[in-house]
Amino acid sequence: IVSAVDADNLYMIPFVMHDEGLDDYVCRVLDLADTEPDLTGWKALVDRIAELRLDKVVGTIVDANGSGRPDAGDTVAYGFTVINTSNVTLTGVALSDPRLGLEDAVCGASTLAPGASGECTSDPYVLTQTDLDAGRVDNTATATAVGPDGTPTRDDGSASLRIPVSSGMALVKTAG
Repeated sequence: IVSAVDADNLYMIPFVMHDEGLDDYVCRVLDLADTEPDLTGWKALVDRIAELRLDKVVGTIVDANGSGRPDAGDTVAYGFTVINTSNVTLTGVALSDPRLGLEDAVCGASTLAPGASGECTSDPYVLTQTDLDAGRVDNTATATAVGPDGTPTRDDGSASLRIPVSSGMALVKTAG
């Protein structure tokens, strides 16, 4: 097994391996003719692959009741950017986030040209006591789209909200 953590996608691995000299090494070990590979056809294929990226950020907690600390009922909004990272136009661009009640929502535009992006912000998410008890809200959204040849693509974007814990107890003593 050869790791290619610096490859953008599975189809880029031959280029990464070639750049790192793995093809020359294999030819030497197997005593094969060592000629420069012609990757032009493969590059043409890779250049048509539909790809997108989803970036997700979490906003700050809005203190709904003015208590000065996080409480159930406070809110937070999430921001999304869907980016067409391929060199083909993507259609049917949609965003889903079950925690926020988004299903196939349009984020900016439903069609993205190569290099283009769409941005949007969620409706406020209302923090629950369960969220406060956990001290965080982990959330993942999914962006989907379709390339010109009908090939689907998708990417997940995650964001974690850390909720500051404010603990305290007061004792009030009265005479009586």
